[in-house]
Amino acid sequence: MEVVQLMTFKVYFRYALFIPFICGLIAMILEFCFGLAGGNFIVFIVMLSVLIGGFPYALFVACTFYWMRGRTDREVKKAMWLAPLIFLPFLSIAILLAIPPDSFYSAGEAVLFLCFFGLIFGYCYVLIAYAGWKIVQFSGWHLEEG
Repeated sequence: MEVVQLMTFKVYFRYALFIPFICGLIAMILEFCFGLAGGNFIVFIVMLSVLIGGFPYALFVACTFYWMRGRTDREVKKAMWLAPLIFLPFLSIAILLAIPPDSFYSAGEAVLFLCFFGLIFGYCYVLIAYAGWKIVQFSGWHLEEG
């Protein structure tokens, strides 16, 4: 008899935080094996987003793991929907640290440009994570925290 391990939303969200890395890895594999980044804009953008935002996002994930200790599923669900907004300072600081100090004007433009795309990508990943949670619920693999 097969035993299915049930999970709370908090446990699921810990896994879901790695969705951007998984998507970026898949894009890099597609580029390496088939050269798709040159011909497919989405593969190129996903790959580039992980290369640019990977380090600040890893720091964000570490901080999120620390924050989630002792939190309820309800608190983590709220944080999931705010995660792209919460990530913006991590991305902004990384961009400002990467740009030479004598180019403040271009640094501001870069921060605005990349934060705009960071929000778009962030909410796409949140929607993917939410869809995954709905699949977990539909399959009966969830455990309601109470």
